[in-house]
Parts: sequence; C-alpha cells; structure tokens
Amino acid sequence: MEYVSIDDVYSAYYSCRKHKRNTQGAMAYELDYERNNYKLYTDLNNMTYEVGRSIAFCVTRPKLREVFAADFRDRVVHHLIMQRFMTIFEAHMIDSSYNCRKGKGTLYGVRDIYGKIKTISEDWTQETYALKFDIQGFFMSIDKELLYSKVADIGKASA
Repeated sequence: MEYVSIDDVYSAYYSCRKHKRNTQGAMAYELDYERNNYKLYTDLNNMTYEVGRSIAFCVTRPKLREVFAADFRDRVVHHLIMQRFMTIFEAHMIDSSYNCRKGKGTLYGVRDIYGKIKTISEDWTQETYALKFDIQGFFMSIDKELLYSKVADIGKASA
C-alpha cells in the first residue's frame, strides 16, 4: 500500500530545503537527495521509518531557552505531515493563531491585534490591558496520548 507518493516526498523535500540549504544536515542530505528521498519514500510506505536523533542546543535571544532541532530527514517528514493535514488543522484553528500559517505572518498578527485593541478600547477612549506570557515547558509537558486522540477525532470528523 502506498501511503505517500514519491511526488509528495519530493514536494516536501523542496519545501523543507527552502530555508535550510546552508545547514550541515541539509547539505549532507542533498549530496545524494534522490537516493535519500527514495529511501524515505520506501521507509514510510513500508512503515519502517524511524525518527532520527535531534540536536539540542541553547539560545539566549530573545530569552534563554533549550531548542531541539530535528534531523533534516525528519524535517522533510514534518513537511509531508503539514502538506497532508494542514487543511484539516486550519478548519479547527482560531483566527488569532498566527505562527506557521500561510497569510498569517507577523504583519497580519500586528494588524489583527491593533484592530482588536482599537475595538476593545472603543477607539482608544477606554483604558485597556494586554497580557503577554509564556507557559514554561508547555510543549514538553503535553499529554501525547490526549493530543493523538484529539487529532484522530479531527481526522474522523473531516473524513
């Protein structure tokens, strides 16, 4: 059974390399990208694909945080997943979620927030407050089983 076509793999590969061409992992993958894409295609369709090792490092800006960077091959799979499921996810996302969405970049977010503050403050005549916060370790603490069941429910509802 073919779960993913070779064209899907190439499409995800080209999308993935767009902003990663100068990274060590991307260059290593690209040296033999045809063989690597075919191997990924067969691994996915044979259900023998295994997630590779991530690289962990710390960044200090805008604040100190730990980052886990997936292997380039795994990043291609991330693009495959997004190509397949983004339309399903989009149907369930609120309009104020801006990250990693087409047409919902920084400028869209700034304009959207500006409009909301203008409305809430009744054209800047009422005192208005905004709260900016980050829940430390949120993504690392997500219940994976619960997340999977929610995504599975969305998939069933969209079928």
